[in-house]
Formats: sequence, C-alpha cells, structure tokens
Amino acid sequence: MTLDTTGSVLKFTGRNRLEAKRKALRFWHTHQELLHESMEDFVKHCTLSPDQKVITYHRVPAHDAGAR
Repeated sequence: MTLDTTGSVLKFTGRNRLEAKRKALRFWHTHQELLHESMEDFVKHCTLSPDQKVITYHRVPAHDAGAR
C-alpha cells in the first residue's frame, strides 16, 4: 500500500478509484480505534483526486473532533 503520512493528510493511491477506496477503507478498519471516527465520519474527511486514483484523508485533530 502506498501511504503518504506527511503533514495532516493521508493519501491512498491506487490504479483506479476502486483500488484507492479499498486501501482507504482498509486503513480505517485497521486504525478505527486510534482514529476515534465512524466510517461515515472518516469518509466525510476524504476527497477524490480529479484522475480518481488518489483519495486524500484530511485528518482532524483530536481537540477538534469533539466539536463536530
């Protein structure tokens, strides 16, 4: 899995939209207890690149998560 962890974003890169989606959801499933987010909230913080090969997750700081 290609995973870019620089800054406050995570990028999941695939050959196509489906592969990128699988990688993002696999990451959420593996780390859901650390993320303290439901899958719905995780997906709300994701964006899809114009070429539909990269999903970017914009991490929410723990102190901001309770305000949502």
